[in-house]
Amino acid sequence: MSARVLRILQICPRIPYPLHDGRALSIFNITKHLALRGHRVHMATFDIGETPTFDELRQYCELTTLPHDLKNRWQGALLNLPSRVPYNMAKYRAPEMFRKLEEIVVRDQFDVVHVDHVHMAIYGTLLKEKFGVPIVIREHNFEATIMARFAENQKNLVLRAYAHLQYRRLLRYEADMCSRFDRCVMITAEDERRLLSVSPQARTTVIPAGVQLPVLPDRAAETPHNILFLASLDWRPNVEGFLWFYQQILPMVLQQEPKAKVTVVGKGAAPELEQLSHPNVNFVGFAHDLSEYFARAQVCIVPLLTGGGMRLKILEMFAHGKCVVATPVGCEGIAVQDGRELLVAERAETFAQQVLRALQTPGLRASLGANARTLVETRYDWRQIAADFEQVYWEVSK
Repeated sequence: MSARVLRILQICPRIPYPLHDGRALSIFNITKHLALRGHRVHMATFDIGETPTFDELRQYCELTTLPHDLKNRWQGALLNLPSRVPYNMAKYRAPEMFRKLEEIVVRDQFDVVHVDHVHMAIYGTLLKEKFGVPIVIREHNFEATIMARFAENQKNLVLRAYAHLQYRRLLRYEADMCSRFDRCVMITAEDERRLLSVSPQARTTVIPAGVQLPVLPDRAAETPHNILFLASLDWRPNVEGFLWFYQQILPMVLQQEPKAKVTVVGKGAAPELEQLSHPNVNFVGFAHDLSEYFARAQVCIVPLLTGGGMRLKILEMFAHGKCVVATPVGCEGIAVQDGRELLVAERAETFAQQVLRALQTPGLRASLGANARTLVETRYDWRQIAADFEQVYWEVSK
């Protein structure tokens, strides 16, 4: 419990509920643990019609929502071409949201405005200009990095050219927006370096994401040869990563371990995934309770090729004491060492070898899982992360 109550206006892109992806988990837990420290949080966010009920969220904050369509549309992308504002930022701009925020700030005097994601940064900067309130942005990813990696992995030349255009705009936009904030809270040291390389005047702090610590599953419950892929399947980097595993890595694994089974758990499904059918791959869809899937898994995989920030799903896997095989992008920003907390592989052949090594070596799985659990217990506790944010708020509001 903090000695003095802070009044915090939190602005985020979407209602962080239900807790079925890293975005929702990260925002929700910051809100929750700030409230548990005694602070008053008022959250303003867009409602895109995906959340029928969010009573648990209301326990920790006052909530203001605005219905808004955030779907990517080719017509919108074309109309955005002459603009200097990147398309994936422009679609979050709504005059009605700023009017709502003005009303909230006039009614309640806030000590600090906390903005989640650069997509909503414009609202923080406008509130600072009009009301002089200190503003802090939580960069869950350095978005320009994600766009650059997305562009490099495109085979379609038109899409590749468009993505490169958006990357250049996004790099300028993100650098400019972050330079206006009193503090930019980056999720990894890598993202901090990327931001400072294009916006050296930005005032930065690194605070990682966290994880809730569950009771460790019984290793006797593991299903032999079971591989778990856990991800939101409506996020492009996850789709590309799984397709890479499915098309290039899984055949090599099955050559040596024909009994290997892959369980795919996550909300949404891109058209490419809906077309897949394989006797050794089970698509579960969204699951409210992941504990049984973690308990059964011998190996968890994070085959990301693009993306940025920190993968909360790896922290969840670590919290359950699981053996993880990941790409360098997949485990970026987490204080891990290859062979100590997880196995890292960048090429398809090496990734397959590491999966096979983990499946065939029980002692290795146990050692990696134990080290991974110790890591999250000591470095990625949400309670400490909330305390670190509180310290940032005190510093900018003096």
